[in-house]
Amino acid sequence: MSKDREQGAVELVKKLHTGSSVAQKIAAVKKFPGKALSMVLKSVNTMAKVLSAFSFIGSLISCILAFIPQEDPVMSFMKEQFSEVNRKLDSIAFQITSLQTDIKWSTYASVYSQDESKIENSWEKFNEFMKSALEAKTVQEKTRLAERFTTFFENTGTEGSVFNFYRYLTQKDFSLKENLLKLVNEKFKGDFKVLMQFSGHFTSLMLKGMQLNLYYYALKGYDGASKAQDATNKFTDVLAAVEEAMVECIDQYEGQVKEDVQEIGLQTFSTNSDLASKIQQHLQQKFDWYDWIVIVYDNDQKDQYVAGKYIDLNVQNKANVFIFHREKGVEINEEIKKQITNTGKSYCIDKTADKVYHTMTSVFNNEIMNNVIGFHGVFLPKHYTQTKDKGNVKIICQLESTYTIILKGKEEVENPPCSKSPCQNGICKPIPATTGEFCMCSKMFYGVNCEKKVSDDFDWEAIKSTIDSIVIQPVPDLTSIFFSIKDLKEYTKLLAQSIESRIEWTQIFVKYIDTISKLQFINTQHKLLEDGEITKPTFIYEISQQLSGTSFRYLASKYNDLMMGKGFGDESNILDAYRNTLLLGQPETTACSQLYVNKTDYFVKYMFALQRESHLTWLKYLMLSDESNKIKAEEQQFKKTMEEQWSLYNMNGCGPLEADLLSNRFCTKPYHSTDNQQIRIVCENNYLAFPHSVKCTQSRWSVLPACYTNPRNGLTVCKSDASGTTCTATCNGDWAFSDGKVSQPYHCTKEPCSAFTPPSCTRCTKNSACSHNEVCHNGECQDGCSPGVNPCGPKTDCSTSSHKQKCECQSGWFGEDPLHGCRYKYLQWEASTDIPYSM
Repeated sequence: MSKDREQGAVELVKKLHTGSSVAQKIAAVKKFPGKALSMVLKSVNTMAKVLSAFSFIGSLISCILAFIPQEDPVMSFMKEQFSEVNRKLDSIAFQITSLQTDIKWSTYASVYSQDESKIENSWEKFNEFMKSALEAKTVQEKTRLAERFTTFFENTGTEGSVFNFYRYLTQKDFSLKENLLKLVNEKFKGDFKVLMQFSGHFTSLMLKGMQLNLYYYALKGYDGASKAQDATNKFTDVLAAVEEAMVECIDQYEGQVKEDVQEIGLQTFSTNSDLASKIQQHLQQKFDWYDWIVIVYDNDQKDQYVAGKYIDLNVQNKANVFIFHREKGVEINEEIKKQITNTGKSYCIDKTADKVYHTMTSVFNNEIMNNVIGFHGVFLPKHYTQTKDKGNVKIICQLESTYTIILKGKEEVENPPCSKSPCQNGICKPIPATTGEFCMCSKMFYGVNCEKKVSDDFDWEAIKSTIDSIVIQPVPDLTSIFFSIKDLKEYTKLLAQSIESRIEWTQIFVKYIDTISKLQFINTQHKLLEDGEITKPTFIYEISQQLSGTSFRYLASKYNDLMMGKGFGDESNILDAYRNTLLLGQPETTACSQLYVNKTDYFVKYMFALQRESHLTWLKYLMLSDESNKIKAEEQQFKKTMEEQWSLYNMNGCGPLEADLLSNRFCTKPYHSTDNQQIRIVCENNYLAFPHSVKCTQSRWSVLPACYTNPRNGLTVCKSDASGTTCTATCNGDWAFSDGKVSQPYHCTKEPCSAFTPPSCTRCTKNSACSHNEVCHNGECQDGCSPGVNPCGPKTDCSTSSHKQKCECQSGWFGEDPLHGCRYKYLQWEASTDIPYSM
């Protein structure tokens, strides 16, 4: 085992085990490659804990990659593999097979790489934000920085890319029918080392994406607990997919060995020894947790016999290849080896290899046979070649007949894997032909022995505390919500204008006008104090007078009732009421239009601004009144209130509503829509809309909207199902598209759907598509008597009526069929004064 690999395995032991067992485990992974391999598979289960600790960069991912030499060229060029073109192979058959695989890989990689870039770019932006926010001096600076990150996250659609990436790794029944891990396994022909590298890369990307989602939710003040649970479930699915891919790669190694050897056999080889050496060298490098014994003999050699567990195949109809293997570098039971050697020659009296084998196995006891992997016998040594191996027993009889017994490792025989399975919530899986084993955990469990629950280690509060430490939660979409407003008198004016002629708004306004007026007044006093227009004693006096007989906490509670819709008799929160007011009886305002979104943003800005300014005024009052000891509790209460309000406004919305040429495409924030809201779809440039309306249900739009047109001489019909929106343009019965087809489909699977503009149906298929004096000729409507279409012969007149062409002889001419022409002229008698005569 290489130094890099040994170091990686040791690091994994330290991560996965504690106490007195560490030294013993380290010695085992150094001695047995199978145990080192099982340690990697065990680490996949344990990585679930990494998600809650957010320390994957320096921990288990690094350990997995340390298990592979860091200078491995595949590692260095991993990214380049996504755009790799097909390599030229010596065999046409293998070239075709590889080409088919690469086409799938290139198509998949082109899709995957887009989502990878979005996750990586957002991760970089988040790290920039964290660094800058910790250095920022004011709340305004921190808020601005946070909004910059959340806006980038939203505009790039990173959350969607994280979900896409989750599908690439776990889903098996979408467009390409195979997931990314399976394609990697096929692309690199079952190379476990490469699969580990890509799995580490994919898992780290998924972890980054999940962290980005959770930090984004925290910054926005959304419901973190449910999002954290969803992340736990998805990450568990990813780990299961990675584990499944690794196990499948290991379990199917024999089939891959055959494919590799067949490919090697297509190359030129000078001798059987040369072929055996090439095969062994390749297998020792690719499947390097085994020692490989390769036997090759001519295709026409008959006097030989092979038994036991082996891989066999024929190469180019020239040579037969037999391959045995055992765990790499393990100790052989020398006592068993000695017994076979001492008694072996007594069986040489039999003349054929198969009889020698059956004689030996009939007298060997069970202990000896448990140590035997396989047997090979041949009459003359010159008839075969065999690679060197220290774990074989070779017996040479008279007449040079040679028999080889291949033995297992001592540890594998004495302590078979899974014989003492410690798996608590899963099943033990042995690594074939090694001492290695690992536990395949049931869903939601992880750990070396599947002893831990994923949910127990996932701490949402740890994420919240990170955000709390820089005091920027929640982040409004409009940064100015948390900034001072120069003239809050404009707020009342704005509110009064918006409730004109609205009974429900008037009721709200009357109910809460006293609260709003008091908050506006104390905010004005704060501004006067900051501008130096009143003194501190005056400020304290005015605030105390305004709060006489009540308390600021009471005012804040009343305002929260307004925001949340919790007051007695309230039927909805203030935002829902305002949203309904924008649309009721105002045909000029369409939901999700630019006007609708601008008004909604402006309203939300002022509602949060008034609340924020009031809180800052109250904190200033406490400071000046020597009551600073109350500030922390007030700040915590305000933070809780803001989180609840912001979560309410964003938890039920459906986010972006987008489509190419969609007129009302400006809903981008969750609070721009709400649950059960029905929105009419409007398209630009006279395009038609599908559907007529969409509904926001459980944070998802009911249908992917699309704008489309009808083709000339045809009709477009759209429908929606679970896979997306499909529009089909169909030509009317007598028409076709220019290519002769009568229908053209369009399918959209994610927003924004591009506009569907089918070509015109300009190719006629029947005469009935044309004017009455025309016929359909070569897909075009042409005058029935025009050149190239006219069916009539010479000396005829052509006419077309009801698409039927008619031919008539010209005056003075006749013929049997006008279609072939009127070639004869009627005889006419003419008066003459000449007398005819004959010569």
